[in-house]
Amino acid sequence: MSDRLDALNEKLVAGDITVEQYDAIKSRLVDEQEAIAAAREQYGAPAGAGTGAPTPPTSRSHFAPDAIKQRIWDKLERGEGLQHPGDRVDVNAFGITRLREALDFQRSTHPELGINGLGGSYRGEGAGNPVGTPVVDARNDALKSRKRGR
Repeated sequence: MSDRLDALNEKLVAGDITVEQYDAIKSRLVDEQEAIAAAREQYGAPAGAGTGAPTPPTSRSHFAPDAIKQRIWDKLERGEGLQHPGDRVDVNAFGITRLREALDFQRSTHPELGINGLGGSYRGEGAGNPVGTPVVDARNDALKSRKRGR
């Protein structure tokens, strides 16, 4: 805008325009600049850039597994449910996090619970368990005994 005002001032000094014309043109330039500034403030981008309103930045902590977990538990405690579209995204991410936690729990030993841990295999063939050694599970024995009793 300063270039346009400089050119306008030169025309006034040279006598090409009158003071009234100068004031009218200057007020139009100021109004135009104020409109552009208001549009920038409202939409967050230079006016006329064609980018529209940018999405406001979301912090990474919003997508952290702990933050998602806390949001879900808070909503459930308040009795709100998880029906909204944003909640569906949270539920999917939370399900992945819970599965990851369950697998980590399964792999590690927990002597206080009587769990030795399975190691890295879903079949129970951990590091200290040679391949082919059957994994004893009380649930499997109960299932077999129920089937035999039929």
